[in-house]
Amino acid sequence: MVLAALAVAKSGTASYAENFQTHDNSDDLGSALKHLEAVVDGMPNGHPDLVDCQLNLAVLYHKHFKMLGNVDDLESALKYLQAAVDATPPGHPDLVRSLQGLAVSYRVRFQRLGNLDDLESALKYFQNAVDATPLGHPDLAGRLQGLAVSYTDRFKRLGDLDDLESALKYFQDAVDATPPGHPDLAGRLQSLAVSYGNHFQRLGDLDDLESALKYFQNAVDATPPGHPDLAGCLQGWAVSYRDHFKRLGNLDDLESALKYFQDAVDATPPGHPHLAGRLDGLAVSYGVCFQRLGDLDDLESALKYFQDAVHATPADHPDLASHLQGLAISYAQHFKISQDVAEFHCALYYFHASTICQASPPHILLQSARLWALFAQQNGLLECLNAYSKALQVLPDLVWMGHVVPVRHKALLWHDIHTLIANGAAACIQFDHLELAVELLEQGLAVIYQQLLQLRDEFSVLTMHHPSLAQKLKNVSLQLQSCTSQTSSTIRVPWMSSAQENNPHLLVMDRNKIIKKIRKLPQFTQFLLPSTYQTLSQAAQHGPVVMINCMASHSDAIILLSPHRPIQHVAFPGVSLQTAREQLEILRNTVIAAQELDKCSQDKAQKDSAQMILHSVVSWLWSMIVSPVFDALHMASNFL
Repeated sequence: MVLAALAVAKSGTASYAENFQTHDNSDDLGSALKHLEAVVDGMPNGHPDLVDCQLNLAVLYHKHFKMLGNVDDLESALKYLQAAVDATPPGHPDLVRSLQGLAVSYRVRFQRLGNLDDLESALKYFQNAVDATPLGHPDLAGRLQGLAVSYTDRFKRLGDLDDLESALKYFQDAVDATPPGHPDLAGRLQSLAVSYGNHFQRLGDLDDLESALKYFQNAVDATPPGHPDLAGCLQGWAVSYRDHFKRLGNLDDLESALKYFQDAVDATPPGHPHLAGRLDGLAVSYGVCFQRLGDLDDLESALKYFQDAVHATPADHPDLASHLQGLAISYAQHFKISQDVAEFHCALYYFHASTICQASPPHILLQSARLWALFAQQNGLLECLNAYSKALQVLPDLVWMGHVVPVRHKALLWHDIHTLIANGAAACIQFDHLELAVELLEQGLAVIYQQLLQLRDEFSVLTMHHPSLAQKLKNVSLQLQSCTSQTSSTIRVPWMSSAQENNPHLLVMDRNKIIKKIRKLPQFTQFLLPSTYQTLSQAAQHGPVVMINCMASHSDAIILLSPHRPIQHVAFPGVSLQTAREQLEILRNTVIAAQELDKCSQDKAQKDSAQMILHSVVSWLWSMIVSPVFDALHMASNFL
């Protein structure tokens, strides 16, 4: 009776599966899942068909997940794959298939949810699958590639060079295990080339770049004309030639980059999701050519292809901000030559537009805001303050505590946050917007010290009081980070299938909904928002607060007398960033020397010399900074 029921269920599964294959209908696939699940759940342990049915069920759940994006389908696939592994004895020839399926599913869930534990599981099961596959087996190369891809994912997430080294090793092993003429050889050569390119970017070793060029050429040679992967290979080859030019300055490399970017664009059909990225690469290369040779035709070409890239990019795409930024830079460069007011306004427009693309990565938005501010400030426009305000809004997303510590510290250094804040405050002072200057300085200091000292921030507090909500925010933020890091990578490789790319627009909407919900909580109304001047000014309730901003040419003090009185500004024309650093270095060296003298020397002359140096530093501080501040306080409120 049980066997008869199973036979009927199997028959129904086959019928719905056949309809799905014919019509690609999610309802048919759902019905096939329902019938096959009934088969599997009705099978006794040890049944000879159990493992095959579990694997087939997992495959169907994977297809359903790819169609509808429901994570529950992925959870079900993992459940049946794990059951298949558990039901298969060690050494059984079918075990490796289950291990590989489990590894792939964990990696897909990592791509979707951003949980590092899933990536660790993917690495574990890919390694188990590789270890269980004999040398010479036709599936070994694919499993080595899966292991290499997972190491690449972990490198991108954590930045550990060992992971990149492992990715290189296993990609090389995958290439070596693939026979000539195999349909997957070109893709594996391309993946190996991309890894060498990443290695070059990290260490700067020219041998890595030479290897990238070699394997990209091999990948192009192994890809037949008209193949859908050819354009990606050509794009990678072009990027490597452009990097080679930047390193050695050989114009032949730049010419090759232009040629292969053009070939990549020509090989990409209209409407293709990666056309915009290839147009952008061509535009950037023309911009580099203009910088080198000064030929206005190259700048005109850069403008044209940046425009084409923008037009080919959907409004919710993560790369839109980068394309708009390139277009704005090209218009700014063209304006310097032509002095055409229309081009000046185009540059301002596109700089602004590139800062409001919600799905784009925070580091691109910050870069755009910085360039916008610089261009506006150089041309004497108050608009630069809007740009600095936009940069201020991006900072919490750039270095929020959901990222691992090395990523946050790297962001501080790479983006030179302290200089950005100092320049912004100076612009606010220049245009007499002192309240905004206070907000910029305070936000900058808060970001820097929270990261360097690992102080508890509002995300940590949220985790303490509302752990479930904090985890939801972290998950969707990591998904968005993963999504933008994939789509914004210069070179697309075959193992980045479109099914693995999340919809950034939906992720942004989900993240905004979660943040909106958090801001309704009593303690978190300003969650991930910069503090306003009204809030910051309360620090001056019991006495003045003095903030000092040092620049290359001059320095300033901003004095908050009380929450209800106008801010005072004091200029320090004789104090530059360099002179302040020199005095700091003198002070540091003198203090260290004095400590050593206290320990081991009774030489009065040396101690007197140290005292004199210390006195000179204190005198400099008094005359150049403290005294002007006290004078201003005295004039403002008879404070002294």
